[in-house]
Amino acid sequence: MICLVLERKNAPSITSFRSREDVETRVVESKAGPDVLKELARIPVDVLVLDVETGPGLGPAVLRYKLSRPGTRIVLLACNKKPGDAEVARVVQAGVYDVVTDPDKLNAVLEKEPAGLEAAAKWLDPQLAPEHEKEKEVVEKVVEKKVAVSNRPVYIAVCGTASGVGTTSIACAVAAFLAGLKYDTVLVEAGEPSLSIIMDDVDIEDGLRPWLPRLDVVRSQKPKNYVRARKWQYVVVDLGTKKAEEATKEDYDIILAVLPQTHRFSRIKDGWYGCNEQSLIFVGVDREAVKYWEMQHIEDGCRMQAFSLPPEIFAKWPAEGEKISEACVQILCELLPEDAKKRKNVRFTRFIRNKINKYKRKQQQNKQNKKPEESEKTANTKVLISVLSNIISAIFKVLIVMIESIAWLLVNVFWLVLPVLFVLGLAVMLFPESAIGQKIFDLWKIIKEMFIP
Repeated sequence: MICLVLERKNAPSITSFRSREDVETRVVESKAGPDVLKELARIPVDVLVLDVETGPGLGPAVLRYKLSRPGTRIVLLACNKKPGDAEVARVVQAGVYDVVTDPDKLNAVLEKEPAGLEAAAKWLDPQLAPEHEKEKEVVEKVVEKKVAVSNRPVYIAVCGTASGVGTTSIACAVAAFLAGLKYDTVLVEAGEPSLSIIMDDVDIEDGLRPWLPRLDVVRSQKPKNYVRARKWQYVVVDLGTKKAEEATKEDYDIILAVLPQTHRFSRIKDGWYGCNEQSLIFVGVDREAVKYWEMQHIEDGCRMQAFSLPPEIFAKWPAEGEKISEACVQILCELLPEDAKKRKNVRFTRFIRNKINKYKRKQQQNKQNKKPEESEKTANTKVLISVLSNIISAIFKVLIVMIESIAWLLVNVFWLVLPVLFVLGLAVMLFPESAIGQKIFDLWKIIKEMFIP
């Protein structure tokens, strides 16, 4: 199945390809491309043909779509575009190398194997294009964006809307969560220095340092260098406290803006209220503050996403646990592969915890080595006591059964003998002179002599 996403103005010019039986066409307005890609991620298709005019913002949206549907081939339709176009370059950076400028060649492109980096390199660097017609300004812009073209790391920023809202705590929790899922992650501190206080055993001022399994940390004012390095799968940047304009000028795949408590909303930096960037998500530990912020934007007609985080995120460094993992999956849902969304967070242990466990094991071994005989005697005594208690309980059960049986027998005999005695006594009273009456009376005398003195 082929899905064709066209901008409304370009739809009339593409008729031959749309006439195919296996093509499903969606005609949308300009700027609606990211939202359409989010919807299409739920539907399995073989080939997705995307019109670049449905942007801007297609680069991060395509990256999220590829993470959700890695088996779908994406073809970018770039009519009247030339090498050096910024929007096309962003999509190519996300790993889309089939770029078609002539709609009549779509059928021929789909019959071939997917293109490689060499075919799309000209869109990143116009110097590699056969026709060098771009202006110098555009060339410099595209060359500056020449970062990881294939397997580009996911670029995540954590920014505080006000000071002291826990930006570093949330950045550590997100990075630790991704590393716990066994993804190579680097945490870059680009804001106020806070990690050096938290990490007493790791010095990040001198360069890149390992902190946890699959998690490296570094302090740098140029976090994009770690995206270009392509050594990690996720790059998490702690921006500190920033204004909205400063935080959103970079091409982050997602920006987590940390909200303060409700009574501290007056400290929020300029530009955050009403900011509706496609990649922006508001988070906060104060659930009431998040709800209030969301309701204010809904009343004003602004589109936004807001999630609350559990208070356990401030309990330890880095935070981990089932609640935090569920919150991270919910927030990073669009940037995680399908298997990672279903996978539970793998709990990885810090080296301090390992040392504590080793110390506890040594203490147990020392106790066992000091008194091995006493422990054996104690075990034998416990076994003997349990055996004796079982025997005594069995004897008591047998005695109880015997007593119950005897009592049952006596009761039944009594109720059987009583009517007979009553009949015999009645016969003696009615017929005292008869032979039967005389015999019963004699029998009663014998019993009376035997039992009654």
